[in-house]
Amino acid sequence: MPHEKSQSATWRDFILISIYGPLILVQVVLVFKYYNYLNITPLLCIGWVGLVLFFVIGYLPSRELKKRGSVSEGRSYMHTTVVVDSGIYAVVRHPQFLSWIILSGALALLSQHWLSVVCIFPVAVLVYMEALRADQSDVKKFGSDYEQYMQRVPRLNLLVGVYRVLRSRSA
Repeated sequence: MPHEKSQSATWRDFILISIYGPLILVQVVLVFKYYNYLNITPLLCIGWVGLVLFFVIGYLPSRELKKRGSVSEGRSYMHTTVVVDSGIYAVVRHPQFLSWIILSGALALLSQHWLSVVCIFPVAVLVYMEALRADQSDVKKFGSDYEQYMQRVPRLNLLVGVYRVLRSRSA
């Protein structure tokens, strides 16, 4: 769920992005230089699936927030005024952050180079830290509605989120 950030949060985000952004850039370079380095085709295929997931999961939030976020006309979808818990937001609370973690894993699978694999961990940790801060900010912005949402929907765990959605539909 996007959130309006305080100035200090923006600086902290800038610091995190300035660390994990270059790590992802290194992974992109490694894909171009060492594409399928170990020649393990199943890993390569999973990497391409991950790349598609990155684009899909990264795009869906903007669509859902524009449709259901009660955004004032002329404002970005990031300025939602209500807790959105439908669509991709019924599955995970921070799909765009999740998409960056998926991208990092996909790039490692596409290059199959050890340095790219090493980059996954710091990227995941730094993005997770951003998601934690986003939750704190959204609790301040939306109050108990967001706290209840946090109880229903996992932060970044796509598998648990899909399971919960499917379980609730079958009940």
